[in-house]
Amino acid sequence: MIADDRGNPMLFCKRGIILGDMQQHERAIEDLTEALRLDPDLPLAYRRRGELRGELGEYEAAIADFRRALSLDASSVENHWVWRDLGKAYAEIGKHDAAVSSYDRSIELWQSMVRRPDPDAVFLRGISNRALHRYDDAIRDFSSTIEQQPRAPWG
Repeated sequence: MIADDRGNPMLFCKRGIILGDMQQHERAIEDLTEALRLDPDLPLAYRRRGELRGELGEYEAAIADFRRALSLDASSVENHWVWRDLGKAYAEIGKHDAAVSSYDRSIELWQSMVRRPDPDAVFLRGISNRALHRYDDAIRDFSSTIEQQPRAPWG
């Protein structure tokens, strides 16, 4: 199909997503990059490429992709995933203040949809708060996580 329609960025984007699901990160990034070459305003491609780059430990590149995705689609409630992943990338490079801010935004968007905070983002925020020696905030985050999901295997 792609051979017949090499100018369609969504075909490259969708194939890149599937390749990523199959753990073929390098090939997935190539397809997502091609999708972005064809359409540089495709937030989904930036988001998924950012996720893959984060999994590969390319945190600065992941941050750039997440920030670009957010700049293109700032109003979407679905961006709670992008904000959470952005926070994870910031935390990995030791920028815990930026991570906490990103988790806060993720939690806010999630809460607007389901009326409770995202326990994953709250847990991750707790880790960054601990790294910042904000122990009261970290305890509050971990307590919230325990209340929401007492049986979850938090690591």
